[in-house]
Amino acid sequence: EVVRFRREAELLARLDHPHVVRVHSAEYEGGRAYLVVDLLSGGSLQERLGREGRLPPAEAVAVTLKLARGLAHAHARGVLHRDLRPHNVLFDEQGEPRLVDFGLSLDVAAASCRLTATGEVLGTPAFMAPEQARGAKKEDMTPAVDVHALGVLLYELITGARPYEGENAFLLLKMIIALEPEWPRAVDPKIPEGLDAICRTAMAKAQADRYPSAAAMREDLDLFLQGESVCCEADRQAYAGALSRRHGTTYNRSIAAWRVQDLLTGLSYLAGREDVGARSLCGV
Repeated sequence: EVVRFRREAELLARLDHPHVVRVHSAEYEGGRAYLVVDLLSGGSLQERLGREGRLPPAEAVAVTLKLARGLAHAHARGVLHRDLRPHNVLFDEQGEPRLVDFGLSLDVAAASCRLTATGEVLGTPAFMAPEQARGAKKEDMTPAVDVHALGVLLYELITGARPYEGENAFLLLKMIIALEPEWPRAVDPKIPEGLDAICRTAMAKAQADRYPSAAAMREDLDLFLQGESVCCEADRQAYAGALSRRHGTTYNRSIAAWRVQDLLTGLSYLAGREDVGARSLCGV
């Protein structure tokens, strides 16, 4: 535990972001190790959900967007959180969310910092990615793990429930590995299609089908708040393929910031008709 404590302190010392808890010092006194961090008196996101239930879509996206910015900052410095959940989001006096509890965090650049055996399951089951539920190998530990957890968190914020509920942890892990959840708009058709698409992409079973980074997810969250169209990963791949065939250029399937007209043109082209109603394909 002391080794893990020191590692958490070292990793957090790399981070300096408005939405990540700031560590001032690491102390050891009376046989106890502790961190001196910012005082966050606004309670946890879990407590807020308990009081208020699900959040309005715009508010849920605003919170998730700030957390995505904090995660992107951590990822850029080689730090994965690996245990993102509402309990580990605290609010300060101004109501701004902060990521806390990096006790399971991983230094992706240093294999020696991995304190668990390969194949051991670590984290909170309900927020695990499929590869974590299977017992992730080191090569599976990428930002996509945190992206998946952030997608689950967004799912809970907008639906008031978690995507999987199991009688025990073993059953829950099996469901995460094998089953598709009931997507947000199936839970409540009033949930905007863009948010449904963001959840689907963030929570895709395969890492390759998720947002490649928290920064990419952040871009789609920004687009949603700006009132622009957001599409799921399957539509991204279709659009990228259409543009590649039209222009003879390879397009990144993970591009987030497409303009609406470009998106409609690409999907119309894919359908083989310039006048096709591509709006129905992406919920524009």
